[in-house]
Amino acid sequence: FWGDSQYNLDELIALGAPVERCTVVPIAVPPRRAAVESAVEREPGTWMFLGRVAANKRQANLVRLFAKVRARRPELARKLHIVGGIHES
Repeated sequence: FWGDSQYNLDELIALGAPVERCTVVPIAVPPRRAAVESAVEREPGTWMFLGRVAANKRQANLVRLFAKVRARRPELARKLHIVGGIHES
């Protein structure tokens, strides 16, 4: 059984997957640089989290870090976007 993170693998194990047959296989697909640069208009100081909003993703840590950076170097932390569905647990 494969999980893309230890958190997801632990969920598989909790559902009955045998531990000795489980391994983490990270998702590692480098984006094509030209596609990324043409699809995204960058705005200095903008931060974005894109993914499922859940406690294990630790968005609260991101918000605290953003606040610290903004206090010291506001030009580096102007906007924070958190985008994704909410997983309540």
